[in-house]
Amino acid sequence: MYRKLSTLLFFIAFSMAGKASVLITDLAPDSSMTFPSRSSGAAWFSIDFNHDATEDYNFSWYFTRFSGKNVCCYGPSVNEISSTGVSPLGAAIIAAIDSGVLIDASHSWADAAASPQPRIYEAGGTDAFVDSGTKYIGVRFQVGTDTHYGWIKVSYTSANTFTVMSYGYETIPFTGLPAGSPSGLPAPPAPVADFSSATTSTDTKTAVTFNDASLNSPTSWQWSVSPATVTFMGGSSATSRNPQILFGAAGKYTVKLKASNTGGSDSIVKTDYMVVTAVPGPIANFTASATSTDTKTTITFTDASANAPTSWQWTFTPPTVTFMSGTSATSQNPQVQFTATGKYTVKLKATNVNGSDSATKTDYITVQTPTGIITYEPGDELLAVFPNPAHSSLTIHTPGEGTLSLLDISGKTAWSAPASNTIQLLDISRLPKGYYTLRFSGERGELNKKLILQ
Repeated sequence: MYRKLSTLLFFIAFSMAGKASVLITDLAPDSSMTFPSRSSGAAWFSIDFNHDATEDYNFSWYFTRFSGKNVCCYGPSVNEISSTGVSPLGAAIIAAIDSGVLIDASHSWADAAASPQPRIYEAGGTDAFVDSGTKYIGVRFQVGTDTHYGWIKVSYTSANTFTVMSYGYETIPFTGLPAGSPSGLPAPPAPVADFSSATTSTDTKTAVTFNDASLNSPTSWQWSVSPATVTFMGGSSATSRNPQILFGAAGKYTVKLKASNTGGSDSIVKTDYMVVTAVPGPIANFTASATSTDTKTTITFTDASANAPTSWQWTFTPPTVTFMSGTSATSQNPQVQFTATGKYTVKLKATNVNGSDSATKTDYITVQTPTGIITYEPGDELLAVFPNPAHSSLTIHTPGEGTLSLLDISGKTAWSAPASNTIQLLDISRLPKGYYTLRFSGERGELNKKLILQ
């Protein structure tokens, strides 16, 4: 498998006497390969030091039953700085050198075209690169009759991942250079800090993205905002290149950016750069689907508050209501059934991050008895119950066949059974004490009787 990744090239030239000219190829991104445990491959990564479209060097790997995994280096006219001794298979061992080591004619050199090929790793014997962090391979190669020196920046882990990060060579023949950096390389120019944003005005609910516009390729950034009532959004932070910032209060904000690289740093301050307005608190209001109803009809209350509330609290007085269809007292638009007749006062408290407001409508809902219900009155012999108050049992007289139900104060059915006789006996010893409504439903409608269990 042959693979050559796109690269970012730097040519650093110096015309002053004694200065070197170094061509560096910085891979973008780094090229990594995790070698399989039992397979062989051809050239994995190819290097063309001088970019003349001719392969100068490559890395390959193979697996043998004698030596296991091998990572080899080959170049038809290249030598590598070698270590002492040879691998178990008799191959030259490539030295793992550190940054700054001078690569020149003074080293021992191995022939990259030899057989067996020189190794940076051979199972059971050669492991100078394994888990040693970033290392360099020192090389020399021929261009015509000229000898040039260079380096390859690599790493190799015990997880069998080999990475090539960059490589470079001295373009002046017969001239050495330090591993990892060209001879006489100056520091890059310091940044000239600057930034922009799509807007300079916002509100306390809308984040703004700040864009670094600094010159000379900064590598780190530090943002400061005054006053500091801000939140960094979208996973960004004060050290992000292009942070997203949400301002927590109204006012004018001064923004500072410090941009840095290895050549230095620079700061820019933009006073009162961002003008922030507060999102106002809600103005509570609501409507109802009807203001006159009965105890069987569900009323929908609709939030009509201004300025985007995010939470709601509904209160009904008296509290004899049931929330329907999965809604509750904190729903934006609750559905409510009133369980007793009378007039109800309704209050809504609406809230957002900037405050809250309440609206109260006194005697807003009028609840009447449903049409068709025959309400028990003193002296009416249609529905009778005794004793009342009761303790453990009831005797009930009904006008005929139908259904008997016992409803608690919230309107929930506590007991229900068919009424097939005119006289019913009911055991109430297990029911909670309190106020109840005894309801008979028959062909003529409904009869109700208030009841106390003690």
